[in-house]
Parts: sequence; C-alpha cells; structure tokens
Amino acid sequence: MSDEVPVLAIVRIRARSGRVVGVGFLAASDLVLTCAHVVTAVLGETEFDGDRPTEPVAVEFPLLAEGTDTSREAVVVGWCPVRDDGGGDSAVLRLTTPAPQGVRPARLTLTDTRWGDQVRVLGFPADMREDYGVWVESELRAEQAAGWVQVESAPGRRSIGAGFSGSPVWSPAANAVVGMVVAGERGSGTTGYLIPTATLVKSHPEIATADPAEVCPYRGLDPFLEKDAEVFRGRDPVVERLDELVATRPLVVPAGPSGCGKSSLVRAGVIPRLRRRGTRVADFRPVPGTRPEDLVAGAVMPTLEPDVSEVGRHADAQDLADDLVSSRETKLPWLAGRLAERAEDGLLLFADQVEEMPVADARVLVELLCGLTRSAPRRADGSPRLVAIVTLRSGSLDAVVTDETADMLQRGVLLVRRWAVISCVRRSRSPTWISNRDWWIASWTTRAASPATCRWSSSRWIGCGPSAAPEC
Repeated sequence: MSDEVPVLAIVRIRARSGRVVGVGFLAASDLVLTCAHVVTAVLGETEFDGDRPTEPVAVEFPLLAEGTDTSREAVVVGWCPVRDDGGGDSAVLRLTTPAPQGVRPARLTLTDTRWGDQVRVLGFPADMREDYGVWVESELRAEQAAGWVQVESAPGRRSIGAGFSGSPVWSPAANAVVGMVVAGERGSGTTGYLIPTATLVKSHPEIATADPAEVCPYRGLDPFLEKDAEVFRGRDPVVERLDELVATRPLVVPAGPSGCGKSSLVRAGVIPRLRRRGTRVADFRPVPGTRPEDLVAGAVMPTLEPDVSEVGRHADAQDLADDLVSSRETKLPWLAGRLAERAEDGLLLFADQVEEMPVADARVLVELLCGLTRSAPRRADGSPRLVAIVTLRSGSLDAVVTDETADMLQRGVLLVRRWAVISCVRRSRSPTWISNRDWWIASWTTRAASPATCRWSSSRWIGCGPSAAPEC
C-alpha cells in the first residue's frame, strides 16, 4: 500500500460504552473531521440536533507505533448536522492538546472524482477486532441527489458499512483524500457513500486554512518577517554569528548588497531568539523628511512610557527629540539609564535599511545609536543590556562612518553575502488544502544572478537550486 495513504491521520472514535462508533481523520495540525452522526452516537444525542455539542469527545490514533500515547480529547468547533433531506452530516473537532508525535494531517484535494476511480477506506466494523480495523478497496461512481458520491465494492468482498463513517476516502490516482465516508448499506450491500472534499471545505472553511508550518516559505522579493521564523531556513551559520555579536557588542551592523537578506536575518533569524530570552524590541525604518532624533525618540517611547496613550507618547517623543538635538551629550546617558531600568531583560533597537536616509542623517543616526548603547549599563557578565542593529548596504558603509563611530562599527560589522542558491530547505509536507495534483513552483528571487527554483510536492521539497537541480 502506498506510503501516501493517510494512515497516521486516521482516528478511531468510541462511544461512552467503549464501542467503536466511527472514524475521523486529521485535516490540519489540530483539527479532526468526522461525521456529525458519529459525534451524536458518542454523546447520545439526536442526529438532527442543530445545536453544536459542547461535551468533549475522546479520539484515538490507532495506527501509531505501539507504546505511543494515542488518546486525545477534542471539542466540537464545526457543526453541520444531518438535514431532513439526508445532506449535511459533518463535524470538525479541535484537539485540546497537541497531536501525538509522528501524526501527519491527511492531504485533501478538490480534484473532481471520476467514475471507476479506485479508492481505499479503513473502517472498524463490529464483526472484526476493533483494535485492528480493516481496509476496503472500492470504486467511485457518480454524485447522487443528496450531494454524496456513490462508492461500490465488488460482490463477495468486504464493503463499506457500519464502523466506516467518518473515514477518509483515499484516491491513489489523486494521491489525496477525495472525501469522507458518510453512509453504507446495511447487511451484505455493496454500496457506500462519501461527502466530497469540496462540500466539506464549503461547510467547514477552517480546514482549508494552511498550517503556518506548512505554508510555502518562498517570499519572492519580500523579506522574511518575525512571523516567518518557523520557515526561515538555510542561513543558520550567519544567524548564529549575528546572535553571537548581539550578545557581546552594543552596536551590530549587518552589511551587504541589496537583496542579500539582511532584514530577513534580523527579523526572522535573530529577533525571535531575543524575544524568547525576554528582550524587548523597538524597530524602525527611515522616513523621508524625519530627523534621526525623531526616529530614535519614537522607537524608544513605548518602552519609556508603556502606560501613556499614543497621543501622549507622540508629544513626549517630540520633546525628547528636541532635547537630543540641543543637548545630546547629557541626554543620551540619561536616556540609556532609563531604558535599562525599564527593560531589565534587555532592549534591541533595530534600524532597518539606513542607506535610504540622506548620508548626513544616516551619520547622525549611527552616532546617536553608538552614544546610546555605549552609555547604557551592562549586565553583571559584561554583556550589553542595550543593543542596536543597523542594516546597511555595503556600499554605504564608508559614507556613514565617522571618527566618533569608527571603532564601534569596526567591531560590530557582519558582512552578508548574496544568496546564489538555497543552501538547504527544511523538508515539509504540502499544505493539506492544495487543490490539484500538480507540482507547486516557487522562484527564489533574491536578485541573484541565477535565481533558484524549488518544486513543492505532496510530501517534500524537491528540485532545489538553479534550474531544478538535484534534491537538497
């Protein structure tokens, strides 16, 4: 049987008595799809009850390795009860704790089904050992009046029946789940029915939302942001070096050509690490016509006055900026001391793309940040409590350096090279919500001479490198 069959996504659902009443499957990292009548069988309610049940439902992942804690509790978050015309009958459960290690959501597809397509389904019929379950291979037919798709099993073979409701219907041709079992003929009948994936997605849009960890990570020309930290991969050595500098130098300057990823290194690489240590972050970018003193004052004001309204902070920032212009030498040590008091676990000031400023303003900004971080008290181990990161194009570095800042810049510059290709990409499954069986194509556009391309398959990244080079 294909490794792609979603065995690790399947859940078994029991009634309070311990009897298996149905199946379900993981459609996202914490969402389980099943039939509404399976949930009502667990809770002892009527199938046609329009109110969403509030009692928890116990689920098990029976196909995980022995010794794994497979039981979880879930609550109903999506509810489409059985309608009078026989339609509806679906439910979404949210796990109250993370799924067991090794579980993978099933891959869904909106691809139209075809008459004669082979499908595979797992069920837990009462006449077999419930701990094991049984696989059934059937053929698809066409959609019938209730919107369900008919499924036929060969005469004389095991068919879909009681104990199969809620099971994912796997299509080897589509390499994905095409629907969910909703009903089967009683006795020795050979006919079953499934709710198509398109209907399930329409009824429960939440299952069509991609998990953050499974989103295609390619950002094109946009930088990686702090929220993209989980998919920011391939630059670990540079991030480590930048993190080391931030831990020991009060002023750090990642410098490199345009498009080499300086902003991404800071935002998606270093800032998440600092936040986990309790460090506060104040970031800003140059604004045309704005004084460097105004940029610094505006960035630090939320740390200085966390309980003051936005309007009040704006007025106080104006006063602070004027003081930095008129009496920088006395105001910077005072400001550094106050910031160190307010941010006991540290404060990062991040000035991004300073080369966009006029050269004279850029020099003043770097001088301000040098003076501020130099004046701040250090921790007991000698590490800086107040750190500034300034990203610059390497071609602008010489123009920004002054006699006052040369020493600190020399000790804190990190030269960042342009990415020619992706050095490594984390293997990851495709989003559970992809709608066809084609490869996803994503261009890695960092303005390099030979942009890399990667293809997104149903289970991993392939073709990383220029012109779809061998798998990385």
